[in-house]
Amino acid sequence: MEDARPVAAETMIDASDPALSGEVSGYSGAARAHIFVALGSLFVGVMLALVAATQLVLPDAFSGVGMLSYGRVLPTATNVLIYGWLTIGLIGAAYYIVPKVAGVELQYEPLARVGAVLLAIGVLAGADGIALGWSEGRNYLEMPLWADLFIVLGLLIAVRVISATISDRTNREMGPALWFLGAAPVWLLLAFIVGNIPGLVGINSVVQTAFYRGAVVGLWLSVAGFGVVYYLIPKITGRSAAKPTKLAVMGFWSLGFVWAFAGAADLTYTPAPGWLQTIGVVFSIVLFLPLALLMTDLVGLMRGHWGQARDRMTIRFIGAGAILLLVMAVINLLQALRASNAVVGYTSWGAAFEYAAFYGAFTLWLAAFIYDSAGDLLGGVFKPSVARGHYRLTTFSLTVILATTLIGGLQTGFLWIADANTPEDTVAYGVGWKAVVESLQPHYWIIFLALVLFVFAQVRFAAGGVAAAINARPADPELSDLDDVDSSDVEAAGLSLIHISEPTRPMKESRIPSYACKRGGGGG
Repeated sequence: MEDARPVAAETMIDASDPALSGEVSGYSGAARAHIFVALGSLFVGVMLALVAATQLVLPDAFSGVGMLSYGRVLPTATNVLIYGWLTIGLIGAAYYIVPKVAGVELQYEPLARVGAVLLAIGVLAGADGIALGWSEGRNYLEMPLWADLFIVLGLLIAVRVISATISDRTNREMGPALWFLGAAPVWLLLAFIVGNIPGLVGINSVVQTAFYRGAVVGLWLSVAGFGVVYYLIPKITGRSAAKPTKLAVMGFWSLGFVWAFAGAADLTYTPAPGWLQTIGVVFSIVLFLPLALLMTDLVGLMRGHWGQARDRMTIRFIGAGAILLLVMAVINLLQALRASNAVVGYTSWGAAFEYAAFYGAFTLWLAAFIYDSAGDLLGGVFKPSVARGHYRLTTFSLTVILATTLIGGLQTGFLWIADANTPEDTVAYGVGWKAVVESLQPHYWIIFLALVLFVFAQVRFAAGGVAAAINARPADPELSDLDDVDSSDVEAAGLSLIHISEPTRPMKESRIPSYACKRGGGGG
């Protein structure tokens, strides 16, 4: 079987940069295994989320099926997306990026493959445990402890493999991509262990959960996500790997310090001590500082290189993810401030944060990485129409979902306040409760319809990844169908398609986006 792949002309390669030289491709069976598990988890997670949304508009749709009841299927979907799609996927991205930037092969690759199996078992067992009613009842920590054990072991392996690879790097100067991708798994491991310490009850358990909520988003997903972005932006602009800057240093340490404490925003108007609630407010405000530092630094990497970007679609994914990250910070702040929490607290604003984070920012960043690296990781490439459709449907549906969810939260909060100030005070039952529920019904229908579009986009994306891996039919590059790569740019770059026998080792990385052409055999 032959394989047609785009390769870069030697003049396009900076041999002094291990990340671009092609000496270390970044391909590994471990990275590939993690990405395939992640794509499967994405499919399962969004389908379960759709089942949950269906029950808000058609309450009897799955009546009598305990495993598909709303209280079980929604946390199951959330955990599959956090740990199966995002966590396993970002670890796979780290296994690909760290060797390329460090200039060495991935260390302990057989062990890394074992880690993929352990993480997959942990997510599957944990999801089944929640669906069967064995949930621990804490946000993002619902999985039973025996399932958590597999995840801890998988994370230990990830920390060991990534740390060893970074330690053996040939280029002694560590860039931001290595900082973020090296620190993120360590912080997740520590946070996951602390969050799952058993025996805490009452307000102590609430504080523990609030800390973990901030840690999993701020110390893991955000940090690993920035590591991916710090790799992608220099690559798609044709410059060398990002160098350390003062902005990057300050952004790295301040992000790691601030966001974990910003999780205390969940404690406003709870029995938690007043000083702890104030910490949530203060750090939710300060959170904008590291985000501003890092985004300013990333924009600086693009300065003078906008016209050289050979992949504008990846930039769109990254930009949309950055905007949603800022939306998350705004929602977190308004939930922390006492004045605004009095209105939006305990409303659908909590769900809006999850949509912006798990369905939005980090999903877009991880998808950008998979599109860009599919030629190496999956052995094939995505159709251009898949990438464009995925971006457009995802951003449109998320915009509708977020707007509707935020408006619905405001409406709910003001209805509660109005009813609580009446002599009848029926906010929790009777006429007042009925008014709240009925007012939200149109919102649920809008969210359901938008979520159908979102699920369709993600299913098509996951299916496109599988098709890229198994497609061996000859095909010409669909450059005419791209809106992010001009044929003249490709021709000027000296790029061409060549046919070679099935490689026994990874080839040099393409300098055009991996979804710009199809993998195929035969024909020329």
